[in-house]
Amino acid sequence: MRTSHSELERLALDQLEPQLVRRGYQLIRNPSRADLPSFVEGYIPDAIAIGRNPKIALEIKGRGGFDMERSLATIRKRFEGQDDWVFQVFYFNSLEPLVMKLPADTIDEQVKRVAGLARTDAQAAFVLAWSVLEASARESGLLDDRPGGANRIVSLLASEGYIGRSQVSDFLDLANLRNRIVHGQLDIEPSEADVERILTLVSIIRTSDEDNTPH
Repeated sequence: MRTSHSELERLALDQLEPQLVRRGYQLIRNPSRADLPSFVEGYIPDAIAIGRNPKIALEIKGRGGFDMERSLATIRKRFEGQDDWVFQVFYFNSLEPLVMKLPADTIDEQVKRVAGLARTDAQAAFVLAWSVLEASARESGLLDDRPGGANRIVSLLASEGYIGRSQVSDFLDLANLRNRIVHGQLDIEPSEADVERILTLVSIIRTSDEDNTPH
């Protein structure tokens, strides 16, 4: 399964955003022409970082090539001599770690660990349950070796029929809950039932995978 350019761009920006925030920037994705200085001459970057100087125009790219580098050089020239703006390019393969498929027994152990942890620390169990869910989706061949992202995983599982149409909104809410916790909103307390819902989905994925395995 190949990840789309837009999804890779989002993943790259998800990794960059905390770094930029720590430096005092605000990230704006898909900026409008009104967000940009006139000297860019119609060029619109993938994102901009503002809030301090120099502001940053961000371009997210995959593997380079001569034509792409020549195009980037043309854009870079527009920023030369500008004190309050800089142009920066980030590449997928330098930002995105590869995530390996885990053996089934390792996932089995983690499922038991999460279930036990949920009784004493539902918040930690909830975050770990999402990792187990992603590992299970990768084990079943639904994900490749790139990081999934909670919202993407929900969308993928819905499209593959693992999440019913009436459940999608609820699981997206859980994904949002997970993202808020891992990005620092530590006053959120998921319930043990929230953890159980994720583990139930893990079981559905893995049971379905076993049923479809040739004997």
